[in-house]
Amino acid sequence: MKRAGYTLMELVLVMSLLVIAATLSMPVVESMLRPGRVAAAKDQVRSICADLRGKAMLEGRPYRFSVMDGTGKFRLEPDDAPEEKGFEQEEELPEQVLFASDAASLQNKDSAAAGSGWRTIAVFQPDGSALDDGTIIFGLQGEPPTQLRLRALTGAISRDDANTSSVSTRGTQ
Repeated sequence: MKRAGYTLMELVLVMSLLVIAATLSMPVVESMLRPGRVAAAKDQVRSICADLRGKAMLEGRPYRFSVMDGTGKFRLEPDDAPEEKGFEQEEELPEQVLFASDAASLQNKDSAAAGSGWRTIAVFQPDGSALDDGTIIFGLQGEPPTQLRLRALTGAISRDDANTSSVSTRGTQ
């Protein structure tokens, strides 16, 4: 006798095999996506800083780039009038990418606690320079960090993975 379709048991068996295959492949897919997240975060931070520097030059007022350690959150706001609400802009890095105050806090999986406040990394001046040299450290928890260095004289951001032990910032805000 010829059947016109599949039995419920056959459909359940095929679906369970697909679920098992997807469950087994997720760690492999996740490990392939992790380096891309850090690269995307690096490009995002460099682009945001360049845009913020340009905005400071265009508007003739200083702008601040602040981060919250232990999270992927960062804030862009005018530096000359911090009491003005509504001007700040908050964004986040790609999923699982975190800012850190030093390289050790990213490599230690036990120190994943989020920071309690905003830490100013850079203040871009209207002449295109930055107030101080600075370092932006971020990456995935438990892995070597990525470090970007801000040069105050030019306001340029460059990659600096050679020395991830020192951090130079303006202070906490």
